[in-house]
Amino acid sequence: MARFFPSLLPVHQEFISKQHLFFVATAPLDPGGHINLSPKGLGIHSG
Repeated sequence: MARFFPSLLPVHQEFISKQHLFFVATAPLDPGGHINLSPKGLGIHSG
């Protein structure tokens, strides 16, 4: 089951910053709406 957070916690930010690729998704509350899923971080990761 998904967990919801009002904002990104430092532990989330640290995890995301170490990833070469991650996905951001949004979904409307309307059951007829569409989910939007986008890849992020496709460039070369330095760090």
